[in-house]
Amino acid sequence: MKKTAWCFLLICIVSFFSCTNKTLKIKYIEDPSLAKIQMKRALVIGVDYDMAILSFKNDQDEPTGYDVEIFEALCAKMKIRPIFYPIDWSKKADLLNMGFIDCIISGFSVSEERKKEYRLISPYLQNAQIIVTLAKNRYNRLTDLKNKQIGVKRGTIGAATIEKTPALASAVLVEYSNFETLYEKLREQTVDGIVVDLISSYDKIKAQDIYKIIDEPISSEFYTFAFRKNDNTLAEKIEAELKELDKEGIIPDLSRKWFGANLSVLNVKF
Repeated sequence: MKKTAWCFLLICIVSFFSCTNKTLKIKYIEDPSLAKIQMKRALVIGVDYDMAILSFKNDQDEPTGYDVEIFEALCAKMKIRPIFYPIDWSKKADLLNMGFIDCIISGFSVSEERKKEYRLISPYLQNAQIIVTLAKNRYNRLTDLKNKQIGVKRGTIGAATIEKTPALASAVLVEYSNFETLYEKLREQTVDGIVVDLISSYDKIKAQDIYKIIDEPISSEFYTFAFRKNDNTLAEKIEAELKELDKEGIIPDLSRKWFGANLSVLNVKF
């Protein structure tokens, strides 16, 4: 009888330490960002409706554009609901860090400074920063804008780009809150040129023969999607799902719809 009792006790001890070892082997979850999204079954997406082609409102006042449709497809794949939250671009970091939004879309340019402040994923699109002038002013080169007034959108990297362009070192920068105001000030000749990105501006410029693009781009840039600095699990999941959508042909199809060609660089090795 005693032997049976000791055998039972030994089995209990072995079972206890076996369970303890299993507990110790549980993988440590780096952060709860993905779990929070999965629990609420929704992703709050910070969007700037001032970005033609990428994110804007259609005639029915509904969100649309390349970035918007990418995230609609992404959320459908993840079985969560996309909530598009309109943001003031100059306050995007505060809205993200205070938890009002989970990520930022709408042509978010990659820069070394932003890599320190945000958790960025692989670029999804390549673009160029350009200067647009009025055709009648006959500016043909960047040096023609020496000492001239250049308009930039507040909160973008336009100002920093101009400051790094030697030919425009003496230009006077004027900031405005949105791109529509930039074009308005250009038409009024309050400024001599404005800094915009080629992709979101091309259709507008092409449709109106009053504008002209200076043939020298001031920078080449990549667009990405931004997350809070420590939201690694969410960012990694979003990146993986986007790359799958790209391989499945869904994102290339969206690119052909909006740009007439597949401009996606999600699965390109740099």
